[in-house]
Formats: sequence, C-alpha cells, structure tokens
Amino acid sequence: MKHDDFCELFQKIGFEIKDTNLLKQSLTHKSKNIKKTKIDSNERLEFLGDSILGFVISQYLFENFVFDSEGKLSKLKSVIVSELSLAYTARKLELGKYILVNENEESYNLSNRDSILSDAFEALIAAIYLSMGINFTRKFILDSLSEIIENSPNLIALRDSKTLLQEISQEKYKVSPKYEIVSTEGMSHDMTFKVNVKINEKVFGIGTGKSKKAAQQNAAKNALENIN
Repeated sequence: MKHDDFCELFQKIGFEIKDTNLLKQSLTHKSKNIKKTKIDSNERLEFLGDSILGFVISQYLFENFVFDSEGKLSKLKSVIVSELSLAYTARKLELGKYILVNENEESYNLSNRDSILSDAFEALIAAIYLSMGINFTRKFILDSLSEIIENSPNLIALRDSKTLLQEISQEKYKVSPKYEIVSTEGMSHDMTFKVNVKINEKVFGIGTGKSKKAAQQNAAKNALENIN
C-alpha cells in the first residue's frame, strides 16, 4: 500500500493515524502471504476492535437512551454492531479497496464480502485506538456509525427475528438459542407446528406456524419480547 493510499484513507476517516504499520496490519486479511509481506494479519486487531466497539456503543446507548430497558438496549446494540451494519459502514469508507488479500483470491472479490469488511472495520478501530487513544477512537466510531445509530430503532423491526435473537443470545448469554417442536396438529397437508425456543435450557418463547420455519420465527419474536 502506497503512502498516497494512506493519505486518501486518512481523509475519509478524518485524521491521520500515527502508526501506519498498525493501519496496514488492520487491513491485511489472513489470506495474504504473511511471510512475504512481513505483516501480521488483522485477526488479533479485530479481536480487540470488537471489544472496543462494544464498549463505546454500550456507553453511548446507556447515556442517550436513558428510558429504555436493558433488553431494548441489547437489541439496539445488536443491530448497530452487526456484521451487516459494519459492512455497510466499511463500504461507505470504501474500505474494500484498501484491504490486502491473496492475489489469487481477488478474482473472487474477497475484499467485498460482508464478513471481511466488518472484520477489517473492527481491526481498523483497534489500530486507531492503539495509535491515537480512546478519544479519537470514540469519535471515529460514533461518526462512522451515526446513520446506523440514528436509524437503529427502525432497523430492529426489519431484522429477521431468529437472527436478532441469535445475536442477542450470544451477546448476553454466550450460547445459541435452541428450538424444539412441542407439538403438531392437523392433517399432513395442513399441519400447524408449535415450537419453543430455549436459552440455557430455559424457555424464552413459544410460537406456532404452518411450517417449522414460521413457528421458529414466531417463537424467536416471542422470546425477543420476553428478554428483559
């Protein structure tokens, strides 16, 4: 990556990162030939950036959504820090054009995948934090995600219930929800399924539907209403 590329990225994020080696590492995907470039991949930085992002967004929601319950705050946070939201924000920064990947993978548009973009965005957060400190990092996060944060209450309603419950369950309880068919009624061509969803063996929601998928979605929706 050339210095001119750095300058272009600095303009987009609003300031110049002092440690350009950290910046380059944050944009180096594990597919890149690490031995050849002598730059580590961004996986460790992504790990740190994920925690910093979670802290900054949690603090912001705590201070600005003062009348919302813990359950509502968890839903808002889950939407804001989701892979989809981070990938969207990374695309606004055109981060994909700076990500270093294996040349053999570029034909598959690896650097434009949601997972790669969101990981690079989190790694970039860590690079900013380690080079510039928490104040610069907080400003970068809140400025970059301002559109997502502003629309997060509306985005909750648009999210798939099972996906949202999965994210919240992992965030709050560190486990995935489990769905169980409780009963079935009706003829084979017109069955109604009843499903419950458990988190840590506790039933959080129950739903019915004309298919297993519909019943699971309704159970997840019910669970989201019950999580407080």
